[in-house]
Amino acid sequence: MALLKAQLLNVQRKGAIAILCVSLIGCASLGWSKTENSSVQPVNMALSTVTIADIKQTSANTIAQTKSVQLRGRVSNRAPLLGKSAYELQDTTGSIWVIATEPIPSTGDEVVIQGKLLYQSIPLNGKEQGDSYIEQQQLLQRSQPDDVDLGSSPTPHPPTIASHCWRSLK
Repeated sequence: MALLKAQLLNVQRKGAIAILCVSLIGCASLGWSKTENSSVQPVNMALSTVTIADIKQTSANTIAQTKSVQLRGRVSNRAPLLGKSAYELQDTTGSIWVIATEPIPSTGDEVVIQGKLLYQSIPLNGKEQGDSYIEQQQLLQRSQPDDVDLGSSPTPHPPTIASHCWRSLK
């Protein structure tokens, strides 16, 4: 019974996050414009690359004080939003949604990004169901999987309600 309740809360949380993201930012046209621009910027060595698991374990107060983070991962999903785009970035430790105003990488691309770590609070049934996300500031490196070997490929994660919602927008 406890497992069922935990799964139900997880489904509610992911669904609420997806609905909130779409309602806050809005839906854009369902078409994607592919970009062949694979510009590579120097990786900012002043910032250390963090894992997505590190971000997920960070408190909301710490997130509010974080200026910028650098992440490396593979693009697994994409979603159009009004005036912006979103994509899910996955590494070997988890996945996180990234909001960007510039053209976003293709699904499967390996990227290194710099971005602002943010948190969206979603109180649901008296409990905090919010989640963190990244507002992309700069795409530092981008390559297709055939062009780079980052060691082991990301561990696939089971689909969430949010990822199903994002896929339905494509």
